[in-house]
Amino acid sequence: SDFYQDGSLVFQSPDAPVTSAPVLSALAGTEISIPISVSGFHLIGSFSLNLQFDPEVLTFNTFTNDAVFPGMEIDGSQPGNILVSGLVPEGDTAVTLVDNSILFTLNFDYLGGSTGLNWIDNGPSCQYSGSVPVYPILNDSPQNTYYLNGLVSENLLPSDPGAIAGPSQVCLENPMGTYSIEEISNASGYVWSAPEGAMIVSGQNTNMILVDFESGILSGIISVYGTNSFGIGNPSTKEVS
Repeated sequence: SDFYQDGSLVFQSPDAPVTSAPVLSALAGTEISIPISVSGFHLIGSFSLNLQFDPEVLTFNTFTNDAVFPGMEIDGSQPGNILVSGLVPEGDTAVTLVDNSILFTLNFDYLGGSTGLNWIDNGPSCQYSGSVPVYPILNDSPQNTYYLNGLVSENLLPSDPGAIAGPSQVCLENPMGTYSIEEISNASGYVWSAPEGAMIVSGQNTNMILVDFESGILSGIISVYGTNSFGIGNPSTKEVS
C-alpha cells in the first residue's frame, strides 16, 4: 500500500523526500549561494541534515529558510560541516512542498578549487519524520536514492589578455597588417574586431590575425578577448591610424 495509518491520521508513502545539493561553478574570491532542493516533501514534521565539504574551498556565512520551515536551525560553527534541523510544534500542521522546492539556501565565501557537497547519513544525522504528533521516521535507504550530493568547482574565465602586437600606423602603400597577442590562459577561442571598413583576412579565433585596410579605412581600434565554456574575458585594444 502507498499509505499507512495511525489512528485517524493518514500519511502518504513512508519514504523520505529526495534532498538535492546542486552542481555549481563560481569565480574564486566571490560569495556563492547553494540552494538545497527537495521533492516528495509531504507532511513533514521534523528533519535533520548533515552536509560536509572542504573548508579550504568554502567558508560558511549565512542561510535563508526559503520554505519557512518551523524552528529551522543551522549550525555552521564547525569548518566543513553544516548541521540543519527543523521541528513543527505539536498542534501545528506538518509541511508539504511542491517538488523541486528550495528548502533552504546556504551562503558561502568561495575561496577557489573544487569540493563535493556530501550528505553524511549515519542514521539521525540525515533523517526525516512524518506528521505530528507521531513524527514517524521515514525510510531513507539507500542513501544515494534519497540524498543527492553536489559539487562546487572553479569558474575559469579567460585571463586578462596582454598587449596587442602589430603596426600602429598603416598606409595605402602597405595596407596589410598582422596583429597578435600572447596566448590567453583558459581561453579556448579568440574574438577579434577591426575598425569599420577593414577586413580580417585570416586568423579569427586564433591569437594572430591578418587585417586588410585596403578600403582606405586607416584609423580605429583593433580589439580581442578570450572565450571558453564559462564565458568571455576582458578585451585588449590597440589604436591604429
